[in-house]
Amino acid sequence: MKKEIYISKGVGETRIAVKENGKLAELHVDNQSQVKTVGNIYKGVVENVIPGMQAAFVNIGQDVNAFLPFSEISDSELIVEKNNKTQNSKEVDVLLQPGQEIIVQVIKEPFDKKGARVTTDLSIAGRFIVLIPKSKYIGVSKKMRDKYERRRLKKIAMEIKQPGLGMIIRTVAEGKTDSQIENDYKTLIKKYNNLLYKAEKNQAPKEEKSLEEKLKESDDKLLRSLAEIENQRRRFEKEIKDAFEFGSFNFAKESLAILD
Repeated sequence: MKKEIYISKGVGETRIAVKENGKLAELHVDNQSQVKTVGNIYKGVVENVIPGMQAAFVNIGQDVNAFLPFSEISDSELIVEKNNKTQNSKEVDVLLQPGQEIIVQVIKEPFDKKGARVTTDLSIAGRFIVLIPKSKYIGVSKKMRDKYERRRLKKIAMEIKQPGLGMIIRTVAEGKTDSQIENDYKTLIKKYNNLLYKAEKNQAPKEEKSLEEKLKESDDKLLRSLAEIENQRRRFEKEIKDAFEFGSFNFAKESLAILD
């Protein structure tokens, strides 16, 4: 089968077309104005568990249920331990059932009529570190080439690591001090504990947005505020102009004094 992929990137939109044997097989349109959910963490509710598909579908409050492959579940509390008879089987047995609450993170945006792809393997990004809950893993970004710096940062990570809270040192951590790395790690642990607290208190489905999404919302609010200020300024200037035209000079002078 001959497969071809065409990508067209325009202002605010990216289109991807997949042709198989000369015929259009798939068409995906990514609108940049749409809200991005990758990185967001949700407390969801399991809707369906389909062992034949090796996947479950989770209600995270979106229009379409999220897709959770069993391969994205590594939490020992959710996986049935294999015995001697099933040791060589590639299939995974999980301890999931409809109505069960579960914490997941979006790793792929929804598209067409398919829901978001999610995982139970959470990761929380900070300035210098990515926190990996329920993990022993310690790693350093592969983009960091200096082997001596990699060794130094890994040593710091091993010294500050707490049980069950693994981490990956990001590239931007290069040259940073021990205290900077440790402070970022502690901040991420607080965020994780706060997330668990919210998950305990709130009813599913409940969303905990990523740092990027929160920053985007803050930017949107700021832009709306600036737009409102600009509108008020224009209305105010119009009132001043009208005041001069109709002879209300006292009002106009007071207004100009305020603007000054």
